[in-house]
Amino acid sequence: MTGVEPESVQFVRAAATGQDELLSPEERSVLDAINQKVAGAESLGRIMDFLFDSTQDVFPCDRIGLSFLEEDGQRVVAHWSRALYEPLLLDKGYAQDLRGSSLETVLKSGDVRIIRDLEHYLSEHPGSASTKLLVREGVR
Repeated sequence: MTGVEPESVQFVRAAATGQDELLSPEERSVLDAINQKVAGAESLGRIMDFLFDSTQDVFPCDRIGLSFLEEDGQRVVAHWSRALYEPLLLDKGYAQDLRGSSLETVLKSGDVRIIRDLEHYLSEHPGSASTKLLVREGVR
């Protein structure tokens, strides 16, 4: 982070208490169903498919991706992606070094990062290969 982030980026501090107060009854019901499904799921892919399908009424989205840190936390590697559009350019197998990236800063802080305007974010971070791919996919 550069100290002053553009309006297109929002950071949300992780709260240790009071999370239930932030959820509506409908959101709580969906979260409970997800928890039950995760506990009995056959695979990570099925869990993610269920998550994508079951949450559309609560927080609609057209893309979800799941990545893991590998190589002792030095690289981030995409393991699962799903979208309502094609083609997916940032998909399973995409990997990038974490060192020096804005994601490294986010992970170290423990904050949640919400990028509200990806094109503006790309103009502020033109070296971000993953952001370029997402913008080419049509993510805004």
